[in-house]
Amino acid sequence: YYPRINAMIAANDAPDIFSSHAAGRLKTYVDAGKVYPLNEAFAADPEWKSQFKEGVFDHVSFDGQIYAMPTSINVAALFYNQEIFAEYGLQPPTTYAEMKEVIEVFVNDGVTPFAFGAKDPWAAAVFVELVENRIGGSEPFNRIVNRTGTWLDPCFIKGGEVMQELVDLGAFPDGFLGMGYDETLAMFMNGQAAMFVMGSWAVGSIGSEDSGIKDVVGVARFPVFEDGIGDIDAWLGQPDHNLTITASAADKDAAVSFLKMWSADEVQRISAKRTGKLTVTRAELDPTELLPLGIELSNLLEDMKTMFLFYDVALGPQLGDEYNNTIQAVLAGMSPEEAFGRLQKYMEMVDMDAQF
Repeated sequence: YYPRINAMIAANDAPDIFSSHAAGRLKTYVDAGKVYPLNEAFAADPEWKSQFKEGVFDHVSFDGQIYAMPTSINVAALFYNQEIFAEYGLQPPTTYAEMKEVIEVFVNDGVTPFAFGAKDPWAAAVFVELVENRIGGSEPFNRIVNRTGTWLDPCFIKGGEVMQELVDLGAFPDGFLGMGYDETLAMFMNGQAAMFVMGSWAVGSIGSEDSGIKDVVGVARFPVFEDGIGDIDAWLGQPDHNLTITASAADKDAAVSFLKMWSADEVQRISAKRTGKLTVTRAELDPTELLPLGIELSNLLEDMKTMFLFYDVALGPQLGDEYNNTIQAVLAGMSPEEAFGRLQKYMEMVDMDAQF
């Protein structure tokens, strides 16, 4: 998707509206002057702006200007098969020690603990980012974003060590390095693994009529580490499907009208009903029309203390992709010190190039 959009923008043939990830990814277009700010449109229609929940525009705004309209919110969670857990008298783990105990029980009886793969590096990174945040909290990564920190921070190194420990414990399927997102999703939906750590975009599939586990799937917060400082109510996520209007759009009023359609109460209700996605507006939802799994997740989010962005979204495409590749390398056996040391050098090189 992005290579094609980027090529169209470079050729001055961009669509009037396109979807972008927030933060670093969106900022590349903003810095290039390719995106139309929405402040004027919101000022002309204050009622439209008031529909949105607090904080929705935080990660699509730069220097006081709003450059995109999110249409939904995604968060990462621990999905688990209640039937498998009940069979072994287990509860979803709330700490890393409990997670290892659960893994041991499953492995000893031939049950795959996690549907997990590293063929798509971004999918594997979702799990790792939660581990890193639970160990060190949000500050180490925030310092990376602000360029006051280092990838050799203990939370990243220990996070890599934890992932290698999980590999050694048998937490992941045989051949997980060659398994992509679609394969792991199907594995979990077919009842072939007990747990699945993924974004809430999977709710629509996991909880659909076609899912083999739709009646037995539950959702939980990702566990904390006993010696970590991360909070169990800190959620990894992002504003999603952020609609942006290109600066070259011929009819910006028509483009704004299209954005308003996506934020209309009825459209937000349909999105929540069909996909289980979290809404960005204050539209009232009928619980009887929603996926039960989506309702369960929404209830957990009522205690959310903070949301930290998916790392590749926050970092932007160049450094974000390299972070994901680093995670893939660690899972393949490279020492965390070497892998993150290489990432640190890569970041320094990118930053140096940006100065010239």
